[in-house]
Amino acid sequence: MKKIARALVFVIFVGMFVDGDIYGAPITGRIWNYNIITSLISKKTGIITISGFKYEYMRYLNGESLKPKKMLVYEFFLGPYYKMHIGKIGVILPVVYHWMGFPDIPASSDFSFNHNIDIFPSFFYKMGNSIFQWRIFFHNTFYSTIYKYIPNVGEPESGYSLLIKLRGRYSYRISKRVALTIGDEFLYGLIGNNGLPAKTGPGFTEKGIDGNRIMAGFSITLRKGLVLLPYYLYETTYGENKQTGKKEITLKSHHLSLILKYNFKT
Repeated sequence: MKKIARALVFVIFVGMFVDGDIYGAPITGRIWNYNIITSLISKKTGIITISGFKYEYMRYLNGESLKPKKMLVYEFFLGPYYKMHIGKIGVILPVVYHWMGFPDIPASSDFSFNHNIDIFPSFFYKMGNSIFQWRIFFHNTFYSTIYKYIPNVGEPESGYSLLIKLRGRYSYRISKRVALTIGDEFLYGLIGNNGLPAKTGPGFTEKGIDGNRIMAGFSITLRKGLVLLPYYLYETTYGENKQTGKKEITLKSHHLSLILKYNFKT
């Protein structure tokens, strides 16, 4: 297991400090945090609350340092979840309200936000020390204030778009408290909002491939019900080239991510 841990550290180190800049897209260094609290109501139901933020501390383009964007987004999730088993596969189904706030977007004096409903069923399968997880994340955006700042758009803020995130993750428990984990998440804009310009994130989702996230890190159980997940995440973001109509890589981001999970009974 020492060899596996060393290989994981090596992958994280290389990913953070080596980037071929093949596409000429900006490269960023970011911090991403989520704090997740699950409150058990019964054996099968509960309430999930998530708060988080994303902060950019470094940005480069073609080897030159640019001014980082600093605080990028604040997030808050709240809603019920349901737990069940299908044979040996565990299933968790959360349905949550998701608020996202964007400082300095689109301009330094602005603050835009949106309202979303997220549904993200997760499936778990345990085999010895291994845990396999699959998640399908439906990110439904219904309202965004960014459009009142965009010229020639005016005040329309309501609409609808759907971003789907498909994630697979594998964890291997090396002790009672520590597990190694790796995963990949693919993002795709399935439904765009006709009539409004796409602004994936602060606005309505752009159709087509949106991004890909590769992650590697650890799951550390600090005590019963309290889990810490520090990991590295490399994200490539795609956008449509307005001249060719094709999707191209527009951003490459190296994240130092930290998730804190706390589970308690009401």
